[in-house]
Amino acid sequence: MAVVAPAEADVATRIGHSALRLDAPADARALSARLHDSDADPVVVSGLDRLTDDAWRQLDRLRTHITRDRLTVLVLSPPSAERLARHAPNLASIFGSFLRWEETPARPAAPAIDEAAQVEFDRLARSWLEETQSLSSLTRMTRHPAYQAIIAMGESAIRPILRDLQRAPELWGPALHAITGALPVPAADAGRVARVADAWLAWGRENGYVW
Repeated sequence: MAVVAPAEADVATRIGHSALRLDAPADARALSARLHDSDADPVVVSGLDRLTDDAWRQLDRLRTHITRDRLTVLVLSPPSAERLARHAPNLASIFGSFLRWEETPARPAAPAIDEAAQVEFDRLARSWLEETQSLSSLTRMTRHPAYQAIIAMGESAIRPILRDLQRAPELWGPALHAITGALPVPAADAGRVARVADAWLAWGRENGYVW
């Protein structure tokens, strides 16, 4: 049996403190193996916000390894629940009738994207792409004046960058790091453009950005 809960405190209240707490590794195979091999009843899995979209898709393929006769509880934030439904639909169907407990307070939604910032980003991004397409040096690409001008936009550039990453992975990780100081990309995924994009998009959702 498997259920979904929005907060680990709720889990403790309803099933007691005897459950095995499992902090989910970022690697989908490692997580599925630990669940498959565990005899604990119940197992409460938290830390799922660290899973990328690719990891959720991989968990969907490994769903038969996760199915157990014993109780498994996934503690999901709203963004993680959304990624489960979007990227692991077959796994989500196993959880079928979600046990719906009271919602935890949602993070306030970020304001809608600033259209003026979007126009400025589009102009600078177009210039950057056109003038760096022949370059092989990542350092030279990120030092281009247009790229630096996007960084100088600060907070107002975050949503346009995330929107662009959603459309097609580009070299926006350094810009986002320069603006936010965040480091959401696992070391093993450094330089892997698609995975870097997924990590930053996950970061954006977890931090309430709308794009």
